[in-house]
Amino acid sequence: NIVGNGDVDISGAGLHNCDGLVSHVIFRDNVANNGAAIYFCDGILVDCVIEDSHGQGGAIKSSSAHLEGCTIRNNVHQYGVFDAFTGTLHDCIVTGNRADYGGAGWRGVLTADDCTFNHNYATFDGGVFFETVGHLDNCIIQDNSSGRINRDYAGRGGALWKWQGHIKDCTITRNTAV
Repeated sequence: NIVGNGDVDISGAGLHNCDGLVSHVIFRDNVANNGAAIYFCDGILVDCVIEDSHGQGGAIKSSSAHLEGCTIRNNVHQYGVFDAFTGTLHDCIVTGNRADYGGAGWRGVLTADDCTFNHNYATFDGGVFFETVGHLDNCIIQDNSSGRINRDYAGRGGALWKWQGHIKDCTITRNTAV
């Protein structure tokens, strides 16, 4: 397990600059301005858990990693859990994440197949993804939301906001923008 100590790092409190295989690792309670759990990783993550990280730029930032069988949950960031992420997700669960923009992802290029995205929340726009380009195949996107911050601004895109790419054989249900 890679467990944070509560101190704020500039980037990559859990793992910084990886290029190999990371498997069966739990990244928990990491805090950083950028990439609290993982920063600048072009490796492969298999059966990992990334949870309870906090910071400005995502739990995973500036990475082009491949994640397989991973669970990414309960992370809180200003910009989605995947921030400036160019990578792939296969058979992953992304749940319970919160951000101002893009509860799960913000400004990246993403390919996801056989993944579940649920219970993610964005204060402003994109409960799951905000300004993201990518491909979603055979994914479940449900119970995500973007919220109202005041009477003059309502959240947009309970699931997806400014999405570019294709969506194939997915179930998108019970998402809200209020």
